Amino acid sequence: MKTQLILIIFVVVAALTGCNINVKEQKMVIHVGYQSVTAQTWGALIVKNQGLFEQYLQKIIPDTPFSIEWHDELSGAIINNNMLSGKYQIGIMGDMPLLINGYTSQIQPKYKSELISFDGKGEKGKNQAILVKGSVPSSGVKSISTA
Repeated sequence: MKTQLILIIFVVVAALTGCNINVKEQKMVIHVGYQSVTAQTWGALIVKNQGLFEQYLQKIIPDTPFSIEWHDELSGAIINNNMLSGKYQIGIMGDMPLLINGYTSQIQPKYKSELISFDGKGEKGKNQAILVKGSVPSSGVKSISTA
């Protein structure tokens, strides 16, 4: 059930935030930052290793070539930096980096992110969240990639 929820969240993120198209290759590219070193973000590993995001996107946009590039980072701070610089469109991280990302979104006029999911069931308060860069127009899957 949790994996299905995560898949739904990924599809919603892609649909709501849109993607850029790589004009040279005519391919949509979505960059996702996650942390495999912490149990709170293992949901991302399931989605990545089973190719579930790709399977669902293929159903939604069957005529659009795309790729998902997964970036395994050691900390949420690295994911935040890459979201701020525009390199990642989706970040999966723990609760403290989430708070920093949300605060940055409030104080930086050129950066906005949106909280898509928060898992508050972690042991001893450890949680995970999925963020998407919010400054991208909500025009569909095609406006989320960097290409």
